[in-house]
Amino acid sequence: MNITAIIPAHDEAGVIARTISNLRAATPPPDSIIVIADGCTDSTAQVAAQSGAMVFQCNEGSKGGALKWLFAQDLADLKDPRGLDVIFDADSIVSPNFFAEVRHAFKGGAQATQGFVSPVIPTPSMAEIASQITLAMTVPALAAYSEVLSQVFDDEVRSRLGWGVPLRGTGMAFRTELLRELLPHVHTRTEDIELSLLLAQRGVRVKFLSKAVVYDPKPPDAARVSRQRARWLQGQAQVWRSYWRVASLLLLRGPEMWWLLSALLLKPKTLFVFLKALIVLCAIVLPMVWWLKILLSAWLMMDVVYYVVGLSLVPSSDRVRYTRAMFIAPLYLWIWIKSLMLALRSRAQWLSVRHE
Repeated sequence: MNITAIIPAHDEAGVIARTISNLRAATPPPDSIIVIADGCTDSTAQVAAQSGAMVFQCNEGSKGGALKWLFAQDLADLKDPRGLDVIFDADSIVSPNFFAEVRHAFKGGAQATQGFVSPVIPTPSMAEIASQITLAMTVPALAAYSEVLSQVFDDEVRSRLGWGVPLRGTGMAFRTELLRELLPHVHTRTEDIELSLLLAQRGVRVKFLSKAVVYDPKPPDAARVSRQRARWLQGQAQVWRSYWRVASLLLLRGPEMWWLLSALLLKPKTLFVFLKALIVLCAIVLPMVWWLKILLSAWLMMDVVYYVVGLSLVPSSDRVRYTRAMFIAPLYLWIWIKSLMLALRSRAQWLSVRHE
């Protein structure tokens, strides 16, 4: 059972060597590492090759496009009927046991798995504190809290029920034959959502590996969080246009698909919470039967309880930062609005979130 780590990269010369070194230090390491240098204008390809990875260069303009291009090549590593392929972002770092957990899951019959994505939150520098932009720097922490909570609660509950979980873009593994079958259908900028839908359509559940941790650095400031969200919104709009029929049919399969589709398609979750709050406010102000006001208020309180009680499920070292971040939730809503405007202005562009 050979494992191939695949890293699509766009102008990632500053981090790609560290990522490759980390993957090779895992116990056991992957059998091979492939870097797809997609439209790079820096030395990503050269640095990756010097670090021991197999490097291929293309100009597809998206992560899904780069993966599709790679599997169209005549590569022996991607034709092994017993092979496994694990996809990472160019800045991802894994726990030492990551590939051991993946191998164990597939020996147990898994067809696709998703590791636990642990956000790495940047720490404000003294200069940033002095310039009083710590409020904006708290935005990545709020984004990280939402991501962690959706795994330690939502994904954990799904797993205990024997249900599948959504893919998260990095730390996701597939049987080679299955990934080769799926990739020709991928054409949006959010390949993780698209692959999740394609797997659900085929009745394949993604197994959650809570002990296979992949550390995912978050954008260091509000501006780059906004650019990242803009790219996600562009991809999500593409998915809605392309897969509404598939999603409609999946809804007929019952509660498992309802929950999965809400996680995949009802984003951003923050925006929906604020919409609920607006509906409740209107219900209180406008003339309405009392029981409906209570029902709508309870609907909103479910989200409040979810985020407050969720603090008990996250690592204690992060609770203070996450608690502080929740107080700037209105700013996070503004970030999503800015992201939407950026997505609409940049529909024809590939929005890069550079590392510095």
